[in-house]
Amino acid sequence: MTAKKLSLGACVLAFSAAANTSAMADENCGDISFKISHSPASHHITTNGAPEGGYNEDNNRFAFEANWHNELSNTFCLTSRLGVTSFENSYYTSSFGPFAAVDIDFPISRAHGLYGYVEGGVGLIHGYEGYVSKEIMLDSLVPMPLVGAGLRLKGNFLRPVESLSAGIELVPTEQITKLMGRKDGGDSVISAKIAINF
Repeated sequence: MTAKKLSLGACVLAFSAAANTSAMADENCGDISFKISHSPASHHITTNGAPEGGYNEDNNRFAFEANWHNELSNTFCLTSRLGVTSFENSYYTSSFGPFAAVDIDFPISRAHGLYGYVEGGVGLIHGYEGYVSKEIMLDSLVPMPLVGAGLRLKGNFLRPVESLSAGIELVPTEQITKLMGRKDGGDSVISAKIAINF
């Protein structure tokens, strides 16, 4: 299955599920939203595998996703996410692919609609052929893990926007490949992200 077919399939699945999900009453943890996010730049924590001239740090990453929100308790809200992303990768070539992730929101100040969140997920990203070991690739795709944390502003006062968020994301490539006993897994990357849910 090609990377383009995987990306298209992820979009179709997200929109099909969204169209068949009914709304919940809770205003802080509704049942579904769509998110657009942008990460303009990144920073490689290590540069052991950098190409001549260094890594590209101007990735200009965009993502579009569907989010399903489920109330875990009066304090925590679990969000399941499915989407597609596109960016210029560390090797100055175009990358794209589907991803899945989960967030957990927790209140910092309910009165002001301010929440914190932590996230984790994985993408299947096209565009790294010739730059990473084929042993860690799935056809033309590279599994790309991600963890992050940030702040989210949400509430009825933002309508029609559901929430605004800003955070930091880490792709811990080096750490994970070391745990796997490999020495050629690449370098870890950190980036800032802003997003709007609607």
